[in-house]
Amino acid sequence: MIPIEDYPNINENCGNFPDGHPLKIALSADNEALLNFLEGVLSRLRGIKGLKSKIKEIKKDRGNFNSYVSELKVAAFLKDRVDDLEILSSRREVQI
Repeated sequence: MIPIEDYPNINENCGNFPDGHPLKIALSADNEALLNFLEGVLSRLRGIKGLKSKIKEIKKDRGNFNSYVSELKVAAFLKDRVDDLEILSSRREVQI
């Protein structure tokens, strides 16, 4: 098992994820490629508005982990290309 401390951004943002979560499984399966990728993405997104809320969604919703990772990847790509980047919640309020 890879120690989560080897990945400071994952540790800071996702260290309290429950056992059985895909991220914890990646740590126990020594999936270095995924962990290195996610570490880099989280590093690039440090301080972006909405990141903490998105991390909370990822923690709760184990079934959509790949979708969330893709969303973070796009956000990291856009970081230097968009002024005022904000990561929005996946849950939308219905407006009438």
